[in-house]
Amino acid sequence: MTTAAHKLLPSAGQGAVCAMQDAVILANCLYDLETLSPQSIERAFQEYKEQRYGPVKEQFQNSKINAIFLYGQVRSPRNLL
Repeated sequence: MTTAAHKLLPSAGQGAVCAMQDAVILANCLYDLETLSPQSIERAFQEYKEQRYGPVKEQFQNSKINAIFLYGQVRSPRNLL
């Protein structure tokens, strides 16, 4: 199961933008379904993950860095995950 959860700074609007990108890309992946078989649906979700994981991970890392600079949040071992 693939879900979208973007823990990004709200002041930059990154979470909203990610959610819109997720919606469009997921819709495209589902639109391209060959059949409604479980295997085809699983492939669509895998394609969605392959397209979104890298960019969202990069935005998440940038958001953590911005939080440090903008809001004085400090890194702790828990924040490094």
